[in-house]
This record gives sequence, structure tokens and C-alpha cells, in this order.
Amino acid sequence: MIKDTSKGTWGGRHNWKGGRYQRKDGYIQIWIESDDFFFPMVLRRRTYGGYVLEHRLVMAKHLGRCLHPWEIVHHKNQPRDDNRIENLEILSDLGHKQLTKYERYVERLLNRIRALETEIRSYRNEKIPDRSRGEIAWKP
Repeated sequence: MIKDTSKGTWGGRHNWKGGRYQRKDGYIQIWIESDDFFFPMVLRRRTYGGYVLEHRLVMAKHLGRCLHPWEIVHHKNQPRDDNRIENLEILSDLGHKQLTKYERYVERLLNRIRALETEIRSYRNEKIPDRSRGEIAWKP
């Protein structure tokens, strides 16, 4: 099959969109041909090409080599479609698990802080008796 990018088709297929698409989980995949240096990183190999995750491809090009399957490319700032090299770091599986666990813990703490701040604001909006002026709390 012949790749014709000028018409936006690949081998005459009507649904070809340039070889880049975003998956439902937020990751972007890039089509690479079988003669590409980074073809061994393709997820499901076909004889004519296949898709590779863009963040892995960006890191591999930065390092100048193919990534091993056990090397994990981590997005520093959560969005899975932000594949700038300054937003990516390479980790081992264990390191990635530890970092992800830590990030989730920090996120839970931040959510709890936000909830407590909201609660404090709501208390401040209520009339709080000033005991120094002899005010007492209203009792129904």
C-alpha cells in the first residue's frame, strides 16, 4: 500500500487522519512504518507498520535509542497528551509505582485541605459570638 499524506489517505482508506490519534484513556498514538528505526517499539506489529505511544516515541528520540518494554515514561504534570520532553521522565516499574502512589496521596491531602478551607470559610460567614463583649451563643 502506498502512503499518500497529501490527500490525507493511507492506501486509499477514507478514514486515514494522518497517523495520529488520541485514545479513550488520553494517550496519543503515532503510526510508524515498518522501516522506521523505532519500529521495534510498536504495540501490535504488522508487516507494514503500527502504532506507538507518542510519549514513548518522544523519549526514545530524545535518548537516540528504542526504549525497553520495562522502561516507563512518566508524565510529570498528569495530562496524558502533554508530550513535551520537559514534561517526561523515564522510570523503572517500581519507581513509577512509588511515584504514582505518592502523587495520589498528595492529591488526597490537597483535596482534604480544600474541603477544610471551605468549611472554615462557612464558619467565618456565620455570626460567631464575641465572648469578650459579653455576647452569648443563641440557643433555639
